[in-house]
Amino acid sequence: MGKPNYTLEFRIAVVKYYLSGQGGIKRTAAHFGLHKSTVSHWVASWQIRNIARRYHWKG
Repeated sequence: MGKPNYTLEFRIAVVKYYLSGQGGIKRTAAHFGLHKSTVSHWVASWQIRNIARRYHWKG
C-alpha cells in the first residue's frame, strides 16, 4: 500500500485552515484525519514557496 494521493485543493484547504489560526498542527491534523508530520510538511512547503515567489527565486 502506497502513500495516499491528496488533491491540490485538499492540501490548500488544510494549509489555509492551519494558517487561519483555527488550530495548531495537531488540531489541524485531527480535523482533516492526517498525521501531524504531513500537515507540518505541507505548511512548510507552502511558506517556502511563498517566500520564493516574493523574492522571485527560481528553483
